[in-house]
Amino acid sequence: MSFLYAWLSPHRPLHEIERGLRSMAETLAELPGGGSDGFCQEGIGLGAKVFENQPESVGERQPIRLEGSGVVVVADARIDNRSELIDQLPLDEDSRGASDCEIIARSFERWGAACVERLIGDFVFAAWDPRTGDLVVARDPMGARQAYWLSHGDSFAVASRLSCLLATPEVPREIDEHWIAGALQWALLVEDLDRTPVRGVRRLPAGAVLRVDPRGKVRQRTFWRPETKDLRLTDDDAEQGFRELFLEAVRCRMRSSFPIATGLSGGLDSSAVTIAAAQIAVDPERLLAVSATFPSIAKHAPSTDERRYVDAVVRKAGIAAVTVRADELSPLSHRDEIERALEAPNVSPNAYINAALYAAASEAGCRTLLTGVDGDSVVGHGLDALPYYLRRMRWRRLHAELEGLRTHNPRYRASLGTLLWGGAVKPQLRRWLPAWLHRARARLRGRVRWFPAPVFSASLDRRARIRERMIDLNRPTALGAANWYGLQGVLQSLQWHHALGQRWGIEPAHPFQDRRLVEFCLRLPPDQRLRNGRTRSILRRSLADLLPVEVAARLDKGTLGASGQWTLARDHAELLESLQGLPPALDGYVDPAGVVAALEEYLAAPRARGSQAAYAAVFCCLTLAEWLQADPLGLRPDGRRPTAG
Repeated sequence: MSFLYAWLSPHRPLHEIERGLRSMAETLAELPGGGSDGFCQEGIGLGAKVFENQPESVGERQPIRLEGSGVVVVADARIDNRSELIDQLPLDEDSRGASDCEIIARSFERWGAACVERLIGDFVFAAWDPRTGDLVVARDPMGARQAYWLSHGDSFAVASRLSCLLATPEVPREIDEHWIAGALQWALLVEDLDRTPVRGVRRLPAGAVLRVDPRGKVRQRTFWRPETKDLRLTDDDAEQGFRELFLEAVRCRMRSSFPIATGLSGGLDSSAVTIAAAQIAVDPERLLAVSATFPSIAKHAPSTDERRYVDAVVRKAGIAAVTVRADELSPLSHRDEIERALEAPNVSPNAYINAALYAAASEAGCRTLLTGVDGDSVVGHGLDALPYYLRRMRWRRLHAELEGLRTHNPRYRASLGTLLWGGAVKPQLRRWLPAWLHRARARLRGRVRWFPAPVFSASLDRRARIRERMIDLNRPTALGAANWYGLQGVLQSLQWHHALGQRWGIEPAHPFQDRRLVEFCLRLPPDQRLRNGRTRSILRRSLADLLPVEVAARLDKGTLGASGQWTLARDHAELLESLQGLPPALDGYVDPAGVVAALEEYLAAPRARGSQAAYAAVFCCLTLAEWLQADPLGLRPDGRRPTAG
């Protein structure tokens, strides 16, 4: 794990470049890792702060500068196909211990920007090629690691952290109100993943490479798009293929010189990762399960009690475990550390749980935490099989799956006719509607899937086109495209996990987000995901011999949100004090009446299912107000910001 930064400004003398790089490095002083090193010459500078984790990173210094070509590279990376690349590069056997940054540098030296198509793993890198004068920045397809960039005139800057980028003189320190709109309606954050809280500063999209020439001209291209055409596989081939890819994804992420933690919730995904890690670990004593428990809340919100599943996994894995009493915390816990880590308002009410787990893992001496983050999004629940069978008139199979859902899953205890309409007919009719007709129908009916509850002001709605964009986001898509679009929200989640982990010296690692596994799952036929009414069937079947029986058989899922709603309501006095008499910082962004209505709905029924949207709205208003008032990035309001209603 590293923090990188680079500044290309062709007409600036060496002493200005050096001063600019020192300013960027100073913003990283409080973050874990050694000192920052840099490379400077007239018009260009690159630097990095390295946090040692992988064996090859011990003692590593960045930037890497290659003799002969003069190529200079800084990287935040974990490269998973190291052996394959080393065999293809001019590296001898003694170079098997080369750092990931050096492997990237050698790859770039040989293949140029096209090397990104050969790299497998999590990475962001910046490479300067003195042979052409170009600066190249790239980000892997899953996008767990971040790269913020800004182009201004003939100058260009890139950094792993917003505050680091803001240390350069070119950054316009203005709030981007479109990002604020996304903080109040989360779907808009997913729609525009490269937008940041700072106007003019962009986040390099996942799977993209950006080239800046010596004149400061920026060109960006996408180098990876997933194939979504179904594979033709037998059950045995599908199960073996999934198992091999999954175990390899876990193994690659266990390359560390320090003990490894695994975030174990008791759900199917985190349990699969934990059990696989225990199977792979050379020394199981260096593997630690870290879990959050909610004993005082469980009697009120049973869906938070996952202890029997956690205990079953720990017993079968034969590893040590640490528990965090998350019921003694609340969504307001760790909020200062979380906002400093994210450098943005925290719009994730469950972030306090992740922060507590990272802190526990760090205290145990770990520097890697394996997660099961969004495994259900990658594998897929398989409900798209229902309209699939309907289209192909496979009536017996459709009937069997509907009956299986009714029999095995409490969430689908409805009449056969209700399930048929809601699960197969209605989704298919939506996909048959032309996009223009769907939008017209949505506008006519005025229906939008708001989450959080809508509390934005009318003027912000006009400026950011919130309602119009939300209607467009509800348009139907083809099944394969829908699966891929669903993963876009995962990218937002991964970015926030990485930023949070960095604050506590933890490198989050997500096996389900392995590019090879994602590509495989996106091409699985629907019948591999849903089988006999059991969702995520391929995962259950492939790892049946590893998972505890009770975990493999479970079809329900714990809900962390219920714990947050309960504990925040417990601390309602602080909540009321913060939001009564709307903070001036929210003026022009939110509707005071909407905030009061959401607050009253939430406090009236904090544990009711209907209060979830209100809870999210209240939480986001609270964190947004605190962030705007503290103004940690020194931003001024966007000149186009509405000032009333």
